[in-house]
Amino acid sequence: MPAKQKSDERRVKKWNGHDDCIGGVVLSTEATGERGRQWQKMMQKPGKNSQYWHKLDVDE
Repeated sequence: MPAKQKSDERRVKKWNGHDDCIGGVVLSTEATGERGRQWQKMMQKPGKNSQYWHKLDVDE
C-alpha cells in the first residue's frame, strides 16, 4: 500500500488453483487479536513488507 494511501480494511482471499475460494482473511481497524496487531503494525509502517500466518475464515 502506498505510504499516503490509508484504508480501514484489507481483504485477502485464497483460491485452490481452480475456481473455488477456500477462505479469506479480513484485516481492519475493527480486527482483534493477531489480525488487529498486524493491522496496527501495517498502519505504523506503511510500505514495509510483513508476513503473518492466519487461519482462513470460510466463505459462506
